[in-house]
Amino acid sequence: MKELIFWCCRWLLASWAAGSGCLLAQSTTLIIRSSVTDSVIGGAQVIWESPDGVQQTLYAQPDGTVHMPLRQPTLVRIYKHGFRLYTDSIMPGAILTVHLQPLGRHLEDVVVTGQHRSMPAAHSVLHVRIVERAELDLRQAQDLTDAITYELWARMSRDEVLGSYASINAISGQNLKILINGIPVIGRENGNIDLGQISLQDVERIEIIEGPMSVLYGTDALGGVINLIMREPPDSSGGAECSFYTETIGTYNLAVNGGGNFRGHTFRVSAGRYFFSGFPLQPPQRYQLWKPKLQYFGSLTFRPNVSGWNLRWRSDVLREEIRNKGLPVLTPYQAYAFDDYYYVWRGVQALHASRQLGQGLLWNGQAGLSTYSREKVAYRKDLVKLELHERAEDYQYNRFSELNVRSDVSGVALTKSLSWQVGLDFTGQQAAGNRLQGRQQQYEGALFSTVEYQFTPALSLRPGLRLSYNTYGIPLTPAVHVRYAFSDRMQIRGGLARGFRAPSLKERYLYFFDSNHAIYGNPKLKAEQSVSANVFWLFEYELGSMHMDTELSASYNDIRDQISLALVQPLTQQYTYVNVGQYRVRTVSFRAEGHWKSLHADVGVLIQAVAHALGDSLSTDGFLIAPEFRAQLVWGDAARLLRSALMFRRTAPMPAFSMDAAGVLYEQIAPSYNLMDISFHRMLWDNRVEVYCGINNLWNVQHVPHLSSAAAIHASQQDMAVAVGRHAYLGIRFRAARL
Repeated sequence: MKELIFWCCRWLLASWAAGSGCLLAQSTTLIIRSSVTDSVIGGAQVIWESPDGVQQTLYAQPDGTVHMPLRQPTLVRIYKHGFRLYTDSIMPGAILTVHLQPLGRHLEDVVVTGQHRSMPAAHSVLHVRIVERAELDLRQAQDLTDAITYELWARMSRDEVLGSYASINAISGQNLKILINGIPVIGRENGNIDLGQISLQDVERIEIIEGPMSVLYGTDALGGVINLIMREPPDSSGGAECSFYTETIGTYNLAVNGGGNFRGHTFRVSAGRYFFSGFPLQPPQRYQLWKPKLQYFGSLTFRPNVSGWNLRWRSDVLREEIRNKGLPVLTPYQAYAFDDYYYVWRGVQALHASRQLGQGLLWNGQAGLSTYSREKVAYRKDLVKLELHERAEDYQYNRFSELNVRSDVSGVALTKSLSWQVGLDFTGQQAAGNRLQGRQQQYEGALFSTVEYQFTPALSLRPGLRLSYNTYGIPLTPAVHVRYAFSDRMQIRGGLARGFRAPSLKERYLYFFDSNHAIYGNPKLKAEQSVSANVFWLFEYELGSMHMDTELSASYNDIRDQISLALVQPLTQQYTYVNVGQYRVRTVSFRAEGHWKSLHADVGVLIQAVAHALGDSLSTDGFLIAPEFRAQLVWGDAARLLRSALMFRRTAPMPAFSMDAAGVLYEQIAPSYNLMDISFHRMLWDNRVEVYCGINNLWNVQHVPHLSSAAAIHASQQDMAVAVGRHAYLGIRFRAARL
């Protein structure tokens, strides 16, 4: 009764004070913590408005506490880079613990790539790098190329027709595996996947693992894995989103997506159209270095509500058209040009399923059917009558399909100190085309297993083994990884693994013949094998109100029996694929990430030492040292829901062996150059509208000279296309609560 009288009196006093304008301020304490690790978060920006409309700002102490004088229930916003914006009404005099949800590249992120089960990255034995959705939005990444251009571990290369591709620590091509929700992406041209064909419209985050992952993911994972995790259908009644993006160089992108829930069955749909008019915009003679491109894409995800099962079916499609307009040929009687049109179709049908089999046992399965086709249609265009006449003799096509089926069981034992995974993996590939020797196919089946034992809360050891059966016998691929945590803020990870890559169908069965070349595949090729070791040291600490994350890493890669193209008949200019190569890479990198109030800085240095040996004719003298630098500065204003970023990267000269359109190998030195972008991002109308703008390629880097030093017809001094010119962009995204 006394307590009731006390609260009634307090309410009457507060009402009188509010009416007379003399409400007394009460000390309100907030304790800010991470929602995953429960660790305190210092330096968070806390914003609210006083009763007279004046904005107030405080910053959390290193122990995560904030003391605010509040006179009435007040709407408070808490902002910290790398975490989701927190908004809530706070009562005066309260002592409240606030948990912020991480969204950036922090150890609190939950990862699935290479894991027995999803877990926080801080607890994973593997070192998994993460690019979150918020980072993709800040960079306004339209495809996978934009997403990783400014990542220290990645180096981008571009071809005007074949698209763009990446390397991880100087390893690329057939040795880099790209996955979408664990399903391999197929359709390599010149050994690479065109990253410009992978839209990020429906991507939630990107997970990257450096070094061989052949134990879990088989062939083509010799250099590393990039796994795109797609957005899930909404659990609520639904929502919709529409986005528009344009660039001053003739880019116009439109995309829509949405999802819903019908009686517990959830779905998500996505569709879009990307168009690039080519660059330069007004070429003097109709030829454009960067070819016009048109893409249509769509996806559908469906999760049925089946008791005891976790099911997901996803379908993705893409159609791309590229036009390569030739230079005009003018005579006294006619004007014409030779044009090439390239058409690409991609399709993926994937089914994922999981089920609890008992206490501590989990079954996971997936099946994916991927198709890829690419056609080149050649035309002779009459520039007077504007008519196209197809040149049937120059028509080319390639069609590939792959079936991937994977099933594994994971469990825990010995009071959760021991976890294990055992599974089966099957891959079947088929290929056909007028540059292959008929219709070809190859298959691989594998049994894989990993065991992870936690000796102490700080020390974990994870050995693994893969036993494969394919055309190249029964290779054994082992790996071992270790993690040791010195404290909650410092840990070290290391790994030693062997890699394995079976030759592709094109390397085994290619048949290409014209007046200048005769190139044959080699069915007797041996598989590439590698030995890799890496170590990562991570340390987190506080400097006053500044939070710092540092990472020091080193890696060793040695690839043997590298497959390359060699001249075997000089008189007839006959080439074939042979195992003659050895490729060695050593890398050391350092990265520091700091948070101070509204600023976030991320800088990194990578030093690579690369040595090639492709027989007696093509090799490098010792190791070529290639230092690279990357920096990113982000500023956020929580009150205005505004973020801005400045990104810079300097690449270093890098030796490489490239292949021309006919498949002939030649050596080149990829030169150094600088890139810089600036971006702005603003939320409006209760977070329903996003506006983003910026300028890409501030230094207008378009071409850099490079030397192709191989023998024969390829030796030349020429310019290498790096990027389109400086340009501005603008994007708008609208969100609706319901479909």
